[in-house]
Amino acid sequence: MPIFFSRYLVSVLPLVYLAGGLAISRSDVQPVTCTLVTLLVLVFSTQLMWDWRGKVLEPHKREHWPEAIAVINQITPEADKIYLAASLIEDHDLVTNPGLLLAGGHTLQEFCGFPIRCQSDDELMGRQVIAVASHRPALSSSQIDECKSDELMVLVARGSKATERWLSQLQNILGASWHVRLHSGKRLGSISVIVARQTR
Repeated sequence: MPIFFSRYLVSVLPLVYLAGGLAISRSDVQPVTCTLVTLLVLVFSTQLMWDWRGKVLEPHKREHWPEAIAVINQITPEADKIYLAASLIEDHDLVTNPGLLLAGGHTLQEFCGFPIRCQSDDELMGRQVIAVASHRPALSSSQIDECKSDELMVLVARGSKATERWLSQLQNILGASWHVRLHSGKRLGSISVIVARQTR
């Protein structure tokens, strides 16, 4: 698992600007040139921060997790597992190494499942939360066997791209005898609940 993720670059930007300012202040360039370079850096960094805010922060501000759990409790009270398409950069390692130990003593599986795991035990009703990769939708053979024995799968997807990927792949993963239904809307924000049931 890589140590550096590009999404964390934004946290070191203030230090980059300070270092750049220090370099400019110690140079022998003309004040006009110095001012122009500073303005260019400010414009570029403001655009970078704005893009980051729009692509990373805004979608996750519209995630209504308690409502998603309430929908699951209402439509599938019998489900004992919730699969979560985490939509995190780290989740691509879930297929090969879900037990990878991260800082703080949490496994990769626990870390990627946090948005649902942080809900109260009363709301979760003792369900197991299983994080799965979003970028390449897949289940392990043991997970497929568990779904088939339960004749039910509940998957929560974060964002429209993960939802589209899972909807397009779920029938292939589980088979033609499964009926897949999507639950989404304003109540859930950018979260979608996908319920797959095996038909007789």
